[in-house]
Amino acid sequence: MAIDNRTPEQRKQDRQNYMKKMEAQRKRENAMKKRAKEQKLMDNQRALNNSKQQAMQRKRDKDNSANANLANLNANLSAMRSQRADDFWSGVNERKDAEDMKRDILQSQRSINQDRQRREEETRKLKNQMKTFQREFIELMTANSNGMNIHDIPNRYYIRHSKNWEPEKYYGFSNIEEIIAFNNTLKATLIVLNGYKTNTKWVIKETNYASLRIINNNIDDIIDACKKSNTIQQAIAILKRNKANKAKSNALSTKSVVNW
Repeated sequence: MAIDNRTPEQRKQDRQNYMKKMEAQRKRENAMKKRAKEQKLMDNQRALNNSKQQAMQRKRDKDNSANANLANLNANLSAMRSQRADDFWSGVNERKDAEDMKRDILQSQRSINQDRQRREEETRKLKNQMKTFQREFIELMTANSNGMNIHDIPNRYYIRHSKNWEPEKYYGFSNIEEIIAFNNTLKATLIVLNGYKTNTKWVIKETNYASLRIINNNIDDIIDACKKSNTIQQAIAILKRNKANKAKSNALSTKSVVNW
């Protein structure tokens, strides 16, 4: 059996060096995970921005087309009036044709105005529906202060509000993580936690997450505490208890190593 000729100070220094090495390695791994997560969020945000810009461009094209049609109709009306003034005495039939044309143009103008009003009303209705959905979503997460698994949200939403989870009607897509990133109010209120060990996506209010992170900033530990809780207060209590137990265990381990 090999004889350890190191002094107690050397053994203590070796243990400290080993612990520093492991801590540095853990920090590098966390940094790599953080960069990967940030890159993914940037890619999703870029895709969402492109989709939004394309939708806005289609709307502008449609409005420009409607305005162009209206301008053409106004030009036709102006030309018709000028022609009427020149040919007023040319005969009853010509006057009748001009009146028919005027009636057709006015009818077209009314049709365009009605279509514009309809589209504006649909836009207002959609915005109100989006605000209602946004408010109900936040109410759901407020009532469940410990958060919930992202896959459970549609059913929990239905149970609380007695209506189906149909965000694609308002946003054009149903991915919850993308919806939160796309909507500024939801993005400022909610956060999606990605568990690395459990491969779980957990949605929670930003303020509640901040309270948990003060105690323990490990996402997997936070998700585990939230799963075992019904309220944010219970999750905080679990994290505090786990932290105290870990500190006690580390103290006993350190004492055992020193004695050894």
